[in-house]
Amino acid sequence: MRCLVCGKRIGLLRRLVDQRYCSDAHRRLPRKSARLLRDLADRDELEEPWLISEVVSAEPKTPSSALAAVGILLLAALVVLLLVLPHGAEPAPGARPLPLALGLPERLERALPATPSLRLREDFEHGLSAWISPAGKRPDWYRHSGTIRPRTLLLWKPTLKLRNYEFTFQGEIERKAVAWVFRASDGGNYYAVKLRAEEARAGGAAIERWVVAHGEKSPPVRLPLPVRLQPHTAFQVSVRVRADHFVTLVDNQVVDSWSDSRHARGGIGFFAEPGEEATVNWVRITDTSNLWDRVRLFTLILP
Repeated sequence: MRCLVCGKRIGLLRRLVDQRYCSDAHRRLPRKSARLLRDLADRDELEEPWLISEVVSAEPKTPSSALAAVGILLLAALVVLLLVLPHGAEPAPGARPLPLALGLPERLERALPATPSLRLREDFEHGLSAWISPAGKRPDWYRHSGTIRPRTLLLWKPTLKLRNYEFTFQGEIERKAVAWVFRASDGGNYYAVKLRAEEARAGGAAIERWVVAHGEKSPPVRLPLPVRLQPHTAFQVSVRVRADHFVTLVDNQVVDSWSDSRHARGGIGFFAEPGEEATVNWVRITDTSNLWDRVRLFTLILP
C-alpha cells in the first residue's frame, strides 16, 4: 500500500489505522487542498493549481484510530513484559525450579487469571472402582498388566457432570475396532465413536460415529480414516468437546470434525461389541472451562 500523496510505502503499524496516507499531515493535506482548489475554481481565481499550498490546523483524531493505537501499544508492552521479565518468585526449597526460558504460551497461561481446571488421569492400577455400568450390571472388563479390555459400556464417574473438555487415551486394536462414548449422561444418551481396522484389506481404516438419544441409535456415519492403524500397535486418540462441536485426532492428526446439539453434558466411557477386542492403557481428561483453555481450544486450526 502506498500513500496517495507522496507514493511512499505505508508502514505496517500505520497501515493498521490508515491504509491511504503515510502520515497525519498527508491525510490532512489532500482533503484541505481539494477544498481550496474547488473554492478557487468557483471564483475563477485559479491560475496554477499545482502552486497552491495551505497551512491547516490539525484535525482531531477519530476515537476509533486512537483506541486502536492504544490497544496495539498495550499488546506490544504485554508481549515484551512476558518475554523479557522474569516470571514468578523464587522456588521454595526442594521445589522443582521453573525453566529459564518459558515460551509465550506458557507465560500467558501463568499470567491469565483462571479457575483451576479439573485434570484427571486413569491408569487402571487400582482397578475399576471409578467406573460404573449405566445398566447397573457388574463391570465385566478384563484387566491385565496395567491395561484393560472393555466389554459392556462403563462410564467414568468423575466425568459425568462435565460439559466442555478434552480427553485423550492410548489404545490398541486387537480385533476389528476400539470404541468409546462422550457426553454420556446415562446408558441411553451419549455420542459414540468407533475406529474400525478391519477395512484395512479394502484400502484403509474407518471412523464411525452415531448418536444415542432416549435409547434410540441414529444411523451411523462412516468415513475413511486419513491415517493408518496397525493392529497390535499403540496409538493415541484425543477428542475435543466444546459446546456442540467435536474434533477427533489420532496421533495428533485431525481425522473428524462434526457438530450436534442433542447432548449438552456428560462423561466418557468405553465399550466393545461382539467380535471386537481392544486394549486401553490409560486415559486422561481436562475440563476446558477456564479462560486459557477456551482460548487454546478456539484457536485450533481445523480442516
